[in-house]
Amino acid sequence: MNNYTPPPSITVSQHAERTRRLSKSVSSEAGLWRNSRTPYLVRPMDLFTDPRVHEITLMFPAQSGKSEII
Repeated sequence: MNNYTPPPSITVSQHAERTRRLSKSVSSEAGLWRNSRTPYLVRPMDLFTDPRVHEITLMFPAQSGKSEII
């Protein structure tokens, strides 16, 4: 019998805060990802796994985090 349990159900933004690391080559603030630094990216990140959402349109200025949320 296996004693495996599924991973906890968390949002994309929660996963980012727990596991994401930014390197010096992509960020002036290398280290742990913090949603508090860019709170406007939390909702778009979480929409990627919302089963009710079929299309996401992002209207952001240049270099504001679009690539980071994907």
